[in-house]
Amino acid sequence: MCVCVCVCGEERRRYRRAQLALQKGDEELAKEALVRRKSFQENADSLMSQFASQKEATEKLMSNTKLLETKLAEAKAKKVSNCPAASPRRSAFSSLICRARA
Repeated sequence: MCVCVCVCGEERRRYRRAQLALQKGDEELAKEALVRRKSFQENADSLMSQFASQKEATEKLMSNTKLLETKLAEAKAKKVSNCPAASPRRSAFSSLICRARA
């Protein structure tokens, strides 16, 4: 999770800046650093939520795609087997034509 690592790293830097500002007696700078830290954390939470939603949607699409590919293959096989040219009485050439149409 690159986004989380980057944002969490920035969050830690902001916290450290707030600590340093307090050590130097600059409460306003410390407050600003903590406000930015909170903003980074909220952004990270939002991105992780979006990522989870997108991952779930992608997995569902992949599953549906596999299901459709299976159904398509079954339909093609059924079409070839139901083709009148594919009957044992027909020539091999007729069977090839039937398969080519599928």
